[in-house]
Amino acid sequence: MQMISLWSDGKETKIPADQYANPVWARELAKATLELLERGARGIYNVAGATQMKRTDFAAAIARVFGLKAALIVPVATKDLAQLAKRPLKGGLKCGKLEKELGWAPAGAVEVLESLKWLHQR
Repeated sequence: MQMISLWSDGKETKIPADQYANPVWARELAKATLELLERGARGIYNVAGATQMKRTDFAAAIARVFGLKAALIVPVATKDLAQLAKRPLKGGLKCGKLEKELGWAPAGAVEVLESLKWLHQR
């Protein structure tokens, strides 16, 4: 939503070009957490989106799905962002244990973005 707001205002955004992650919709993260609690599940469960992708590719997907200008994406190296917290370059999680326990796992990034288009059209 932050990217949509910035790009709707025509603001360029620096995006790390060397980081990989599994974007997850907060709604699915909350749903999985509640279901695990209701089942009394114990241990560590990964809850992450099904698609591992570069952050710049995720940003481009946001722009494409919501009809925004991908030219506002400014790819930069993580080291050039001067972020206070260190970020892993190759993030991502496998959710096999979660899927086995709940019978489902979070959707892929583009699938979620497509389902959220209605928010932008308000």
